[in-house]
Amino acid sequence: MTGLLAAIGYYLIIKIAEIILARRNYKTIDRSLLEFLNQLGNFSVIQGEVTNVLHQTAQYAPSILAEALEECYIEAQTTGNVSAALMGLVDQFEHEKFKEIVINLEVCSRYTANLKVIVDSLRRNLMDAKRASQERRAIADSAIVEMVILSIMLLIVLAVVDTMIKASIWDVLLHSIVGYIALGVAGICYLIFGFAIMKER
Repeated sequence: MTGLLAAIGYYLIIKIAEIILARRNYKTIDRSLLEFLNQLGNFSVIQGEVTNVLHQTAQYAPSILAEALEECYIEAQTTGNVSAALMGLVDQFEHEKFKEIVINLEVCSRYTANLKVIVDSLRRNLMDAKRASQERRAIADSAIVEMVILSIMLLIVLAVVDTMIKASIWDVLLHSIVGYIALGVAGICYLIFGFAIMKER
């Protein structure tokens, strides 16, 4: 039994570490996307081929992104297959906007479209998305404040009720089936609220 619990604990630690690492990588990519597009726009004027542009851009990117860009460049130079190299780059990070950018670059490379025009369009779209994200985050922050206030008010109401009845409301909540059910439902509601807030933030 002890061995099973240890195995479960080890597995949970590994999964939590993976989630934390993925979240950190996501935030790193998210923070660097706008600068990444700015540098793409700058180098697209003097470096025609897409992976060459990525190669030049890598020196201004965070290390985790720079390594992925260099790998893409080396693969394209080694195999001569720019599309395959770019599609490999798409799978490097679980970030929807990054994937969208690279897929657009891959389409641009196949149809020899104007890279500068594509990058400018992607930059505008990213800025619009960031504004929308900031608005959602502000709404989420407001919802957190409201939930905290409601929770405090609920505790105050319970304390007042406790003084008005003979039985202790805390005993009912903590030592009865009805209390367990009420606390369970409240806990589930808080979990759903927490996950919803995390998704928006």
